[in-house]
Amino acid sequence: MAYRRPRAIKPWGFVEAEGEVCRLVHVLAEIRGEIEIGCLRWMGVMLPEETAG
Repeated sequence: MAYRRPRAIKPWGFVEAEGEVCRLVHVLAEIRGEIEIGCLRWMGVMLPEETAG
């Protein structure tokens, strides 16, 4: 049987929210990526997919 840490060790109900936190981090990473691409465009940097064709 696999060892499981007691829920009390993780604060703020993190065990319950873990899936949501992972999803939120993924969404934020996607948004940040889009913002970075937008900033590169704004600075006049040609992106590989734009120079290709």
